[in-house]
Amino acid sequence: MVTRIRSKRSNRIFQSDVSRLEKQIQCHLAWRGNISLVEAADLLSSEMPFTFVLSSGFDKNHYILSFVSDKQVVKHKNIRILVHQGTTCFMNGGNGGPCAFIDDLIPACLNCSTQVCKPLM
Repeated sequence: MVTRIRSKRSNRIFQSDVSRLEKQIQCHLAWRGNISLVEAADLLSSEMPFTFVLSSGFDKNHYILSFVSDKQVVKHKNIRILVHQGTTCFMNGGNGGPCAFIDDLIPACLNCSTQVCKPLM
């Protein structure tokens, strides 16, 4: 088993990258903070397909993308900030990432173009 030792310098760089990505989400127009999945679904219940909100997840570096599907059903996707092949990025376990920008990951998760998906205002 190979163990990797992280230096103080590389740990600072990683924390800096995570902070930068956290700011991207928390400054996004769709950011709603610490709301539950039920509250997110209520906010989106009467919206057009591919309208979305972003909220805090269940643990560190975890966020939720809640959106209205093409069938008018509110769905939720997990977004994580993690290291992929040496780069800190956003990823979704299903069909998104790695992405350096949250606005690149959202259309991939929703499986739509950037012209169609829009944040809830």
